[in-house]
Order: sequence, then C-alpha cells, then structure tokens
Amino acid sequence: MAVDERRRHELHVGLEELLGRERATTLMELLPPVGWSDVARRQDLDRLEAVLGARIDALADRTDARFKQIDARFGSTDARIEGLSERMEAGFATLRAELGQAKGELLATVEQRLNAALVSQTRLVLFSMITYFVLMAGLFLGLDR
Repeated sequence: MAVDERRRHELHVGLEELLGRERATTLMELLPPVGWSDVARRQDLDRLEAVLGARIDALADRTDARFKQIDARFGSTDARIEGLSERMEAGFATLRAELGQAKGELLATVEQRLNAALVSQTRLVLFSMITYFVLMAGLFLGLDR
C-alpha cells in the first residue's frame, strides 16, 4: 500500500487527536516527505560509493595515461633537442677548426705578399740609389774635367 498525501493527512489528524497539534506536527516533520521507497538505504549508498569510486579510478587511470603520453612526447622532444645540440656543437667545432685553418692560410698569404712587396720595394730603392750614385759620380767626374 503506497503512502500518498491523503494518507499522510489522515495520519496527521489522528496524531493531533492523540498527541496534540504541536507534537503531531513535530512527529510528522520527522517522517520523510515521500514514501520509504524513495529513502536511500545503506546498501544504496554503498553501491553508489562503489560506482563513483570505479568512475574516479577510471578517470585517474586515463589521466595518468595521458600524463605518461605527454611525458613520452617531452622525452622524445628532449632527445631530439639534445641530438640537435650535439650536432650543432660538432658543427661549431668544425667551423672553428676551418676558420682557424683559413686564418692561418690568410696570415701566411699576407706575410708572403708583404715579404714579396718588401723585397720588391727594397730592390727598387736599392737600384734607384745605385742609379743616383752613378749619376752623381758621373756628374762630379764630368764637372771635374
């Protein structure tokens, strides 16, 4: 037999006759507002706890899996960056070696050319002075006669 509002009202009227209006109202307020079938029992709460626990555990597992994927992506990115860094360092070392070699070659070439120019200028000055002295000697000898 289902409890409906009419039956609740009849119970309230009967309680008023036995207990008085105030006590009957207090007792009726302690009863659930609907039928007992709508009241949760301990078994219902335990079942709800198990279902919610399973959902939370599944969510935690999915979250952990997602973080592991993200960590794996960052790990591979870190490895690629480290590999790139090593290749760049090797490239810079090669470039430094090549620049050092080119610098040495350039300095050697400049030194050779400067030496060649110095020898050429020294010869020019020497021959100019010899020619000057020969002309001066000829001039002095010609004036002397």
